[in-house]
Amino acid sequence: FNGASPNVFTPSGDDATVNAATIVASLDAGTSVTILTTSGQSQPGNITLSSAIAKNSGGAATLTLTA
Repeated sequence: FNGASPNVFTPSGDDATVNAATIVASLDAGTSVTILTTSGQSQPGNITLSSAIAKNSGGAATLTLTA
């Protein structure tokens, strides 16, 4: 994550992961989150969600997934 607003996660290698709690913490702090992938590595750049992500508090924030 780059720590900006929106807080952008751009994987730097194959099989990159991000913790759902990290995403929720940003959203709950009112900071939007963007997950941005490309097919520049040896994998196609798909995004797979394996945990629930729920904004529970804080100001307005969005979650953007771009693959």
